[in-house]
Amino acid sequence: MQAWRVSFHKHCAFPGQYLSPVNPTTEREDPQHGLRGFLRAVLLFSLPLFVGAVALEMLLRRIPNDYAFKEERMAVLGPQLEVLVLGSSHAYLGIDPALLGAPAFNLANIHQGPMQDLALLQRHLPHLPDLRCIVMSVSYFTLDTDLRQSPEDWRAKNYVIHHHLPQFARNAFDHVELPHSPVIDHLGHAWRYLVSGADHRKCTDLGQGAGLGREHDDIDLRAALTLQRHTANDGILRRMNSAALDALASITEERGIHLHLITTPAWSSYRTGMDTAQWTRVQAEVDRLVDRHPHVTYMDLLDHPTFHRDDMEDADHLNKQGAEKLSQLVRGQLIRCQVR
Repeated sequence: MQAWRVSFHKHCAFPGQYLSPVNPTTEREDPQHGLRGFLRAVLLFSLPLFVGAVALEMLLRRIPNDYAFKEERMAVLGPQLEVLVLGSSHAYLGIDPALLGAPAFNLANIHQGPMQDLALLQRHLPHLPDLRCIVMSVSYFTLDTDLRQSPEDWRAKNYVIHHHLPQFARNAFDHVELPHSPVIDHLGHAWRYLVSGADHRKCTDLGQGAGLGREHDDIDLRAALTLQRHTANDGILRRMNSAALDALASITEERGIHLHLITTPAWSSYRTGMDTAQWTRVQAEVDRLVDRHPHVTYMDLLDHPTFHRDDMEDADHLNKQGAEKLSQLVRGQLIRCQVR
């Protein structure tokens, strides 16, 4: 038995008994080396994506749109302007600066409220030496709504990016174009711009909106849907918008600029569907401004008999024909106020 044990140990060596010695520190992979390799791979993968995203963002900002166009035109036309139009889509579509009888520009836009109007005026006023009058729409929804809390709140990024007003950013994403549409849509816009020059500009050379394409819609149904968005009762927004209107009145009074407020025409089903309390608050705010500031005037055309169905783009917007009528009425008011 003893001899068998000797023979077993001699001829059946344990694994590794005759191998060269191995340094245990080199037997295991260095964790830091593996991490560096992983980070290097991530960097190599991400760098082209980052460069491509930056290039696409820069290209998207070059595509003309109403906001960028108006910012550029204000810089060019500002020194000669005598009349400036502010307000929401009611003024954007409804007032043609070319018909106001003085050098004018329409700086209104869709869902633009008093807070945006105030910020735009403060931004451009130092470069408007001849400004004599501001025409500004005041509507059923003016006090109780704000762009950043509207169904089209994505438009807030246009004030940040193109009008250089960072106070209207809802979050960090509003400082860039890319997060607001699918990448495939951005690529399509960029391609069409590069190939054919297609852009997003919808306004005339003087800033008036070119229409919404709704003239053949059911106007009563459109009125009901629109009133759902426009009817609100927000005390906080009301105070903020009221403060912005006060600031607009004070700034224009200090500069000797006439402030002409206007409520544009609306279709009958829109008017009858308006919440009485909400509209009464708007009227009371306007009356307060007119009583407190002699340079503030108001024209209520909500139910003006001059306007008919063929003047309406939809329940609360004028078409081209209606805008011509409204602009002539505004011009007459400016003459009576000795703006011209």
